[in-house]
Amino acid sequence: MNIQDKINEFIENNLKKEFSLTDIANYANYSAYHLAREYKNLTGYSIMDYARERKIFEAAKEIANGESVLETALAYGFDTHSGFTRAFSEIIGCSPQDYYQHYLKLKTKGEINMDKAKLTIRLVCKDDVNSLWENVYSAMTPRQILEEKILPQTEAYKNQTGFLAVAELDGKVVMPMWVSSIYGSPGFIYDTIHKWQNNDNDRIFTELLEGAKYFASQIHLDALCLMGDPDEDSPYMEGYIRGGFKKVFSAKDTHYYMLAL
Repeated sequence: MNIQDKINEFIENNLKKEFSLTDIANYANYSAYHLAREYKNLTGYSIMDYARERKIFEAAKEIANGESVLETALAYGFDTHSGFTRAFSEIIGCSPQDYYQHYLKLKTKGEINMDKAKLTIRLVCKDDVNSLWENVYSAMTPRQILEEKILPQTEAYKNQTGFLAVAELDGKVVMPMWVSSIYGSPGFIYDTIHKWQNNDNDRIFTELLEGAKYFASQIHLDALCLMGDPDEDSPYMEGYIRGGFKKVFSAKDTHYYMLAL
């Protein structure tokens, strides 16, 4: 077992216990100084910052299941409710109470109703974090959505290398379409798996795809591509095929579809 695995093993086995850098160093048979330096070089994290993050992520799972915020904080070694809330908000991107409410909403979430609804197709922005968290990337944290989805794709559009288009229904984002161009052109579609079911979601997908075509043309892409299901009758491919995509070739069980712009 390498040194990083040994450190991570200790942390995972002691998430609900108080421990210090010295305790971890003794477990790994290293001096605390050399252990801290080696770990930082390998991961970019300090050991105790990583331990704090892991505690918060595990605590978040318990809060999502309805455990008391205060009892969870104490169980993971935080002395005060306020200290836990600050650490939670910094790492997760929202308060523990908001995190619980998020998972509560997911349990009672109903179907999209398009009656009298206003549908807008646009590029993603920072204000979309909560909507994306609630309706799309529910397994991620608000901070991850901001840092891994919104900010990189906002920058990509500025650099004309891609974008994240979103469908906004009555002020809330309900569907994204991420396009990225690694080699200049064409742009590949990622993150959008839509099952055609002859319902209101199909209209949202169709409008979003039209919007993606427009934004792609704005950054001078000459085609959109995706890696898809080999079965053109698949409900997961129907929306794309209705939108003009055609299968162009297959390689190693991967099937490529393309739409010229």
